[in-house]
Amino acid sequence: LDKNAVIRRYLGLLVEQGRRPVVTPFVRGGVGADPGLAAFAREAVITQPRDWSYTGKEPAVLRRVAWRLAPEYWKSFVLQEIDITNSERASRPVRAILLDTSQFEREPGLAGTVLPGVYDAGSSGYLLPEQLEIVRTWLEADQKDDAVVLLMGHHPQAVIGGPALQTLEKLRADFGVELYVSAHTHSSSYLVHAFGTGKQLELNIGSTLDFPAQYRTLAVRQERGSRRTIMRSPRREL
Repeated sequence: LDKNAVIRRYLGLLVEQGRRPVVTPFVRGGVGADPGLAAFAREAVITQPRDWSYTGKEPAVLRRVAWRLAPEYWKSFVLQEIDITNSERASRPVRAILLDTSQFEREPGLAGTVLPGVYDAGSSGYLLPEQLEIVRTWLEADQKDDAVVLLMGHHPQAVIGGPALQTLEKLRADFGVELYVSAHTHSSSYLVHAFGTGKQLELNIGSTLDFPAQYRTLAVRQERGSRRTIMRSPRREL
């Protein structure tokens, strides 16, 4: 089972979910397949590389999906954007771009800490230029919609390879992305990174798989009478 098979299976599950009526709490009205998922199920051909976008009028959670299935499977990726706005009164849409931080230039191994030049997919992350260019295109479209955008990826910024991290940091600065949400560490903390003369914020979430079992909720709102965005993500333990 390689990454291409995982991506095909995942996209197939999105199609299956889009074809069946389910409860979707993010969608106004509550019950029924998310309009974005339903459109993806109708329109996507998952065996072919594509940049898919939702063009419907109804509010939808799933907005964009891009994927590539490369012969060298470690170069493959699946990239998604979701709309997490949950109020008709929201003055601006809130969206999250879900990055694939396990896309590598060279085949990863399991001994990256011992063998120089070997990626260890379990401990390091990377993104190739094609994926990052699509992220830029999506951010440009979101900027036109005056959306608040978050970036989310499995790996923390500290373990993403140099050139990819530099591009990611520049994208955040160019488009005013205030928060990067990561996982991987099974701990839970806020991280502040220096960038140029400013700083960038990262939220590393916990895990419910080991002790202490931790998770977070995330609320985003705009301060009344200003453009300031306020985000709250309290840590909770099971």
